[in-house]
Amino acid sequence: MTKTSLLIKDLASDPLLSATDAELPPIQEGEVSFTDTLRDCITLLNKFVTMKPEQAVVTSLWAASTWFVDSFDFVPYLLITSKTKECGKSRLLTFLELLVKKPTQASDVTPAAVFRLLSKETRTLLMDEVDQYVADRMGFYSILNDGNTRGKKVYRAASNAKGGFSDECKSYNCFGFKVVVGINAEKIQETVTSRSIVVQLCRKARTQGVRIKFKQFDSEFASLRSRFYTLSLRYGDEVRELTDSGTIKFPLEFTDRQVDAYEPLWAMLNCMANKKAQEVCKKACRLCTEQSAVSSDKALLRDIFRIVKSIQQESIKTLDLLDQLHLIPEWQDLSSKKIGKILDAFQVKSHHIWKENNARGYFVNQLKRAYYENK
Repeated sequence: MTKTSLLIKDLASDPLLSATDAELPPIQEGEVSFTDTLRDCITLLNKFVTMKPEQAVVTSLWAASTWFVDSFDFVPYLLITSKTKECGKSRLLTFLELLVKKPTQASDVTPAAVFRLLSKETRTLLMDEVDQYVADRMGFYSILNDGNTRGKKVYRAASNAKGGFSDECKSYNCFGFKVVVGINAEKIQETVTSRSIVVQLCRKARTQGVRIKFKQFDSEFASLRSRFYTLSLRYGDEVRELTDSGTIKFPLEFTDRQVDAYEPLWAMLNCMANKKAQEVCKKACRLCTEQSAVSSDKALLRDIFRIVKSIQQESIKTLDLLDQLHLIPEWQDLSSKKIGKILDAFQVKSHHIWKENNARGYFVNQLKRAYYENK
């Protein structure tokens, strides 16, 4: 029996489990395949949330990496964002809450409470609707800006017995994986976005059918948690050694921050996934970095170009352009006022199209020029 096997056996039979350990799932006996477990996770995720295939892969990888938190000195956040409501953000957060290691909701707590909670133990922080409260609770920026690096501390003045501040300072550890969710969440602060893997969701088309419930899949979630936990015990040291070695090769187009974000995910893949799974997952990571690199305004400009590139007319009415854009889930709530404001930043202005009953619209050549100049 190997040293790791003995450790797993001891953990499974130890009657003196702490309250924290009691949150952990049972350990799986026998062989556990990371590739199969990841595939099952992606399949389950797709039952609840409509997202691009590469987003489902990266989100599942990120969820798996929370179980290996002890193997990393830097961890990426998962930033879930959309341009409008009802795109599946909260549903995705619920999925993650049922899957990640030691989840903790932070939507209705103070930064001071989170400081103390994370200093006590490493947990996965779930922050929903950040656009509603982060700006009013500035302490969360300290938690997010310093919480992706092991060993970084946040210092606060200590209070005395009378409720005032003393001359002493207390240090708090904020390290750990975090999910940041909200409308336009990528805009709350650049330092948070740069520390995150960004998943932008779009509103899906309305369909008929029965809405499945999470409780219907309790056994599947339990199985995934158990398998990820078992894999972290068996391969945690190997993942740590590979991460510390600095030998993982990344695409040249990755920035330093992107390397920091994806290093934990690629370390797991290199240690546990078969070659085919590595190729598929790493391609998904590259696609996600390319998507997050395109600003939403430029994405709109790109989609407008796709609409007008084959138009022979000199101009297009604003209402006709909006009708076409509204067919794209991401732009379903776009108004003529908002599109005018965005295009104005690219030096494209609307005009009266006198031959069209005085309706307003845009010159097609100006829309094309803006796209070519800013792509």
